Amino acid sequence: MGADGKVQICYDFTKGMCTRGDKCKYSHDIATIVHFNSREKGICFDYLRNQCHRGLLCRFSHDLSNIAQQCQLVC
Repeated sequence: MGADGKVQICYDFTKGMCTRGDKCKYSHDIATIVHFNSREKGICFDYLRNQCHRGLLCRFSHDLSNIAQQCQLVC
């Protein structure tokens, strides 16, 4: 649950397209979005190529320690 008390992330917000503001039933909490993305999603390949422009709102992880963890599972 996010700091704003909402359970699910607003994917429109992560794309900069949510027009509902405070009335949105989904979370706009940056810390929640970053935490969710860093553990639930795979590595952002755009980030690895230094081409990701989504920053903290990217739906994929920018945490390079995840690469080592994934490699240990696969390698």
